[in-house]
Amino acid sequence: MPSVNLAERVIHEDRLLSERTASFVAANAFLAVAFATVTGLLLGSHSIADLLRWGIVGLALFLAYFELALGSRTLAALSFWRACERGQVEVEDHHLGDFYREGHVEFDNGCVRMATSRRQIRHPRGSVEGSPPWRWMPSVGGWNGISGTVIPTALGIFWVAASFTIAPLYWAGAAVAVVSFAFFLVAWVDSPSRAAWCPRRDEVLAIMGRGIRRQRRHLGRVRWVASSNFELYELVGGKPAHLPDRPEKFDRESDLCLVGGSRLNLEAARRILENRDSLCVVGFAHAAPYLRKARDQNDPRERDLNESEILSNELQRLLPDAEIERWEQDSSDPSNTEREVRNVIEFAIEKKIPSVRFLSIRPHLARVEACAARVCERLRLAGISPPTIETSIASEDIVKGISSRHARRVEDLVSSSAYKRTIAWEEMGRRRIGGSGG
Repeated sequence: MPSVNLAERVIHEDRLLSERTASFVAANAFLAVAFATVTGLLLGSHSIADLLRWGIVGLALFLAYFELALGSRTLAALSFWRACERGQVEVEDHHLGDFYREGHVEFDNGCVRMATSRRQIRHPRGSVEGSPPWRWMPSVGGWNGISGTVIPTALGIFWVAASFTIAPLYWAGAAVAVVSFAFFLVAWVDSPSRAAWCPRRDEVLAIMGRGIRRQRRHLGRVRWVASSNFELYELVGGKPAHLPDRPEKFDRESDLCLVGGSRLNLEAARRILENRDSLCVVGFAHAAPYLRKARDQNDPRERDLNESEILSNELQRLLPDAEIERWEQDSSDPSNTEREVRNVIEFAIEKKIPSVRFLSIRPHLARVEACAARVCERLRLAGISPPTIETSIASEDIVKGISSRHARRVEDLVSSSAYKRTIAWEEMGRRRIGGSGG
């Protein structure tokens, strides 16, 4: 199948969008004149005038929604072709349909992905698309954003306001106004109209250490956050386990006060990804036993809660441009360090990424590296070539270089009794690797 001419496709889609927007505006001008005429000429006959006006408002709202849907689809196509241009790939006709259906298209040297609210495209300061008002447009940028989504949304809201003038059905008009306004607002903000070119990565940055805890907020609201530098643990089967509902105040000198580290890992990963083009993953594995026990099964938001998902979302919020992979495989294997390491290495093999680099707090790295060596040896015995395991990175080394305040925090952590206790527990875990695993 012959490849398409990307420049011609961009011009074609741009022309279609402009022509359709012009027709839409003209139709709305005609409907507005008709609405005003009916209001003026049939003022004495309320039933007929109101019936006609409701018909005009209903038709105008339908056209606005239809134009918004078509505009978003056209903007997605424009964004797709331009992303393919950036990637310098050969594209066939069916690729656009695949992009509409799947939200991403894989190529030999990378992929084109739909940019969602979790992964938005940011333009550098000084560029046209990075300056007001274009930076606020929910589209590829510029006039296409206005004609594709802003104009139909604005006209839809105009017709919603017009429905308030139809007195006999005032409350029905008010209901239509509220529902339509919310509908158009959501449709505009959530328009899937952007695509990003993601080059194929040559390294996986794997964040190890994914403890989370429940944070109770005002009005009874609950959210799960990354574990802090100092966390209170409990003994389960002779080993320390995360305490999901830790007290606000506790003794740091307690034998069960250890280093959490997840927050430190996220800060280090953010710093690294700002300067390195790596594909990031957060400890691929299913929910740990402490989390499965603590989840509220009556709350659908917590029923399938996973540490990797929580921390991935948090890192994506801190660094919207980073490429962070979510783990979606299904397995009944236990969640432990070796399982996480094996999942990450198998993921790199599946994605044909040649190297893996682990990031964690220093006490945890020795166990991670021991698990990685064992997993790679098993793969070689099975005739599978594992990825190269690069030199691991200690989160403490990265975070202390951010600022003097961060350096003091790291120094306070490293000199604490909790840090020394964590080293002792991790050393015990590393020795157990020769038995049943990490």
